[in-house]
Amino acid sequence: MPTVRDIITRAHRKSRVTAPDEPMQAEFAAEALDNLNDMLHEWKLRGIDLNHGDMLMDDTFPLPDEYRAGVVHMLGMYMSPTYNRPPTFDADDFLRRIQADTLVIDEIEFEDALTELPTSRRYYFSAR
Repeated sequence: MPTVRDIITRAHRKSRVTAPDEPMQAEFAAEALDNLNDMLHEWKLRGIDLNHGDMLMDDTFPLPDEYRAGVVHMLGMYMSPTYNRPPTFDADDFLRRIQADTLVIDEIEFEDALTELPTSRRYYFSAR
């Protein structure tokens, strides 16, 4: 299982803040950790409730493996304005997939009077 540090390091490399062969600077890592926590908290506003608590660098990444690449891409995109780096990828597709995976739609029922148009009702009159 990857650590939060692994996710942050990959996001820094994706957004070209850190070169692949150099270690990430401590101040970049601390800022990226804040960004990651902020981003995951923000997801709740977008319908993705992970019951997320703030993470530390050496914590195990708490999401399933299928979210890893998407989080790396989205974090890179989330941080890119901070470093004046244009995003080199579109992470919106990952967000839509995560939304679809976590979205729960409750089944509800409506009374017929709410779902039928008045013009579609049949009236039967009995002759006396």
